[in-house]
Amino acid sequence: MRTQGKRKYVDRNTVVVADVGKKATKPRKRFYDELVVAALLKIWLIMDCLCGKRLAPMMQEVVPLLKKHKEIRIDETTEGT
Repeated sequence: MRTQGKRKYVDRNTVVVADVGKKATKPRKRFYDELVVAALLKIWLIMDCLCGKRLAPMMQEVVPLLKKHKEIRIDETTEGT
C-alpha cells in the first residue's frame, strides 16, 4: 500500500507511477507453432484479409483448393492443427 502513487524515474523522459490495484499479467503460452501461424497468415492475405469470424468456416474448403492450385505448400501435420 505504501507504493501507491509513488513515482519511479526510469530515465529523464520516463516515469512509472505505482498502482496497487493493477496486477502483473503473464504472457500467454503459444497455442500454434510458427509453421501454422505462417500458413494461416498466407491464407489470410490470399483471402484479402478476411475477418476471423468469416475465415474460420471457410478454411476446410479453401485449404485443399489452395494446395491444389499450388498457392500454398503445407504438410499434413500443419494442415491438421
